[in-house]
Amino acid sequence: MEDTRKLQDYARRASHGAIKKQLERGVPVVYVKNGNIVEVGADKKERVIKAVTPQKPFDLRAYLCQDSV
Repeated sequence: MEDTRKLQDYARRASHGAIKKQLERGVPVVYVKNGNIVEVGADKKERVIKAVTPQKPFDLRAYLCQDSV
């Protein structure tokens, strides 16, 4: 369980660092937020590109362990 928390923390830090660098270079970042595809530019303003169709939540653990017994 501790390893999972560490991995989540590393991923979060890496993502935040990458996003910060992209914005500093003037490259927009695109992600899903509140059911919308959103673009954030260097000015840090969010622009909704498109509403997304809600999807069934993806369960990574179930996917990875589907053949294990």
